[in-house]
Amino acid sequence: MELNEIIGYLFGGAALIAVFITYQIHDKKRLLIMQTCTIVLMCMHYLFLGADSGFALNVVCIARNVVFFFRDKNKLIGNVAPVFFAAVLLLVSVFSWEGYYSIFMLAGLVINTLCIGYFDPQKLRYSLLLTCTIVIIYDLSANSYPGVVFESIGIISAIVGIVRYNKEKRISAAK
Repeated sequence: MELNEIIGYLFGGAALIAVFITYQIHDKKRLLIMQTCTIVLMCMHYLFLGADSGFALNVVCIARNVVFFFRDKNKLIGNVAPVFFAAVLLLVSVFSWEGYYSIFMLAGLVINTLCIGYFDPQKLRYSLLLTCTIVIIYDLSANSYPGVVFESIGIISAIVGIVRYNKEKRISAAK
């Protein structure tokens, strides 16, 4: 194993820890902050593995999250930003194309972008069941084993968050 791969897998391991925390957060703003930190770690992971699509598309997601964090202050940005970033992801995918499997990363991140843009955190958790599954296909093709685990933890964490939120909702309703 080369040094770049080892460094990439270390970044992937750090992202694994961060992703579990991310999907347990209720507040959309805090969710975006933690998700952005996780994406930075995954960007570094993909960069050191030489997975160009994974790296480039996730860099766009960092910018997306920064804009989404501040978008509530401007309704025009709020309505246009998800579509704008979906288009930017499409454009960047053309320049970072690694092969047919790049489409899986693109699809997962476009769907995720639209869901972050238009859904509340609970609906976002449901969407993660689909988007994480799609990105796993890219990760397998790019030999990103931490990425596969990362997305699997994302699926499990989303399920835990869905169950926990629904349980808390039932308890609150019963009071």
